[in-house]
Parts: sequence; C-alpha cells; structure tokens
Amino acid sequence: MKKESLWQCANFSVKFALYPALFFERGITAVMGTRIIDPWTMLTVVSETGGTKKLHQYCGEKVAFRKKANKRKISSLEREKGKKD
Repeated sequence: MKKESLWQCANFSVKFALYPALFFERGITAVMGTRIIDPWTMLTVVSETGGTKKLHQYCGEKVAFRKKANKRKISSLEREKGKKD
C-alpha cells in the first residue's frame, strides 16, 4: 500500500468527526465514540483484527457528549399543587 493511501486512511477520523449538535437537533441525547490519538498505531491494530478494546488500550480514548437537560421553571401554582398531593 502506498504511503499516501495509508495517510488518507489515518486521517479518516479527522474527516468524519462527531458533530453532536446535529444529533441533538433530532432528539438524540447522547453521542459516544473513540478519538484516535495515534493514527499509525490504529492502522496496525485494525489490520491485526483488533477490536474497540485494543483501540482504547493503544491508540484512542473514549469521548462522550450529552445534551444538557432544559430546566423548566415551576410556577408557584404548580408548587402549591404539589404540596397538597
């Protein structure tokens, strides 16, 4: 395999980054994935049929994005109703 082709594969994670806002707009509340720190090691792990565990162990880290919950203000009427129940 040519060196240019390997570099294109190694930059795969950069070209297809996670954009959580796009998922959050569609109702998804959490997006998780793996950030590749060392692309050359990632290519070695993948070529040796290594799985996600090996990626995290040698060349990546887990990332997670969670949508913040919208805090709704409770009116004084709702508060009073809750006390009566």
